Amino acid sequence: MPREARVRLPHASVPEWNEYRVLGQIKMTSQVAQTLTGHRGFVQYLFRFKLRDSPYCACDPAKFQNVLYVFKDCDVFQQERVALGTGTDVRIVDGTSGKI
Repeated sequence: MPREARVRLPHASVPEWNEYRVLGQIKMTSQVAQTLTGHRGFVQYLFRFKLRDSPYCACDPAKFQNVLYVFKDCDVFQQERVALGTGTDVRIVDGTSGKI
């Protein structure tokens, strides 16, 4: 059965015990921490600092490009998502609306 990692929006709170188990198996680097918290070059994050003209994704101008959108739906990162899903049994779960 796949493990689950939860993503909470807009800000991550203290993880639940199941999340500790999954995150405990990951080598935590600054890049991983920035990605999981949405502070790693996502357009919505860069827009907050006026480094981008818009917070919306290039593939869908109606969608914010944040960490959850990139991991779940963004067509720009489709290949990377497929490659990541093939090499792991971890599912990403939105902490508020269930399985992604």
